[in-house]
Amino acid sequence: MYLRFLGLDFTSDEDPSKFFDSVGVHYPLQIERENREPMMCNPIGYNIEKEALVCESNVMAGSKFRFSMPPDFDIIDTVVSKAEELKDKK
Repeated sequence: MYLRFLGLDFTSDEDPSKFFDSVGVHYPLQIERENREPMMCNPIGYNIEKEALVCESNVMAGSKFRFSMPPDFDIIDTVVSKAEELKDKK
């Protein structure tokens, strides 16, 4: 599903691991967690026998997820702004 979402379909001659090495980190998954913030998780491979994504973090089977993109550089501006607000409150 992940590869189809990105518009990719590998034949048996192609090596999907090359995709994960070069592009996979740009399309992380947001893993939903009970009573906690979602966790960003990069897929790092695919297990053909189990028909399952291999992720960089432990993800429980059956976990709900959303397709996502990594935070952009504007997150830096947000963090700096919030830090300045906290500093000014002192």
